[in-house]
Amino acid sequence: MISLREVVASLYGAWRLARFDRSALGYFDATPEGFWRSFFAALLAAPGDFTIQLLYSPAPLPDDLFRFALVLVITYAFSWLIWPFTAVYLVRALGRNDALFLYLTAHNWAQVIATLFQLAVAVVARGLLPAGFATLALLVSVVVVLGYEWFIATTALRIDRLAASAVVTAYFVVTVLVSVIGTNLAG
Repeated sequence: MISLREVVASLYGAWRLARFDRSALGYFDATPEGFWRSFFAALLAAPGDFTIQLLYSPAPLPDDLFRFALVLVITYAFSWLIWPFTAVYLVRALGRNDALFLYLTAHNWAQVIATLFQLAVAVVARGLLPAGFATLALLVSVVVVLGYEWFIATTALRIDRLAASAVVTAYFVVTVLVSVIGTNLAG
C-alpha cells in the first residue's frame, strides 16, 4: 500500500523535474516496490486523461457508450503497462539496468504533472482559441511534454542527449500506436 507521504513526495519530485531540477530524483523510491507503487499515479492521472480524450475526440460519441468507455479504460491501462516492458529492453541496450527503477518510477509520477499540464492547455485551447489554434496549442503541449520526458530520461538514466532522444522517440511511437489502436477499437 502506498502512503500519502510517498504520493506527496513523488508528485513534488515530478513537479521539480518539470522545472529541470536534477536533484528531484531524490524524491522517488527507486526500489522495485517503489516502482510498483508508482502505478498509483495512473489513478491520479486518469480523470485528466479521459477528459482530454473526450475534449479532442475526432468524432461524436458512439451510441454504445459502455463499449466506448470500456475500450478507453483498457487502452489506458495497456498504455501504462506497455511502456515499462518496452523500456526494459531499451535500458538494457543502453547498459543502464541499474537506473531502470528510478527512471520508470520518475516517468510514472511525471505522467500526473504532464496530464495536468495537457488538460489545462486543452481546456484553455478548446474554450478560448479558434479550432486551428487549439490544435496548434495541443501540439505544442505534446512537444513540451516530450521535452519533459527527455529531461527525465537524460537525468534518471544518466545517458547522453542522443540516447535520451531515442528513448523519448520510442516512448512517443509506443504511445501513439496504443492511442491509435484504442481509438479504432472504440469506434
